[in-house]
Amino acid sequence: MDPIEAFILDLPSQKQRILFSEAHQLILSLVTPLELRLKWKIPFYQYRKKGLCYLNPKDDILYIGFPYGNQLANHQGRLESLHLKQVRTLSIPNLETL
Repeated sequence: MDPIEAFILDLPSQKQRILFSEAHQLILSLVTPLELRLKWKIPFYQYRKKGLCYLNPKDDILYIGFPYGNQLANHQGRLESLHLKQVRTLSIPNLETL
């Protein structure tokens, strides 16, 4: 079993497992080639040796974090800064939002 599968199985709720699995598959289908690593106990997706995004499940919400999110356009106002200079997050409370 790879580390990501183990990570998904260790999530405490079924909702988190479903949200995480769907987001994981979506990211893998949209960007190639990706390198996937566990950093700070959460999955990080790297593209060309740079951090593209990470998935961080907390409570019943999945956060998609972008390490260089300050460089992204935020026309819809959905990216949150969480008081960090560069990192921006997108909160995904359910599958419809994804």
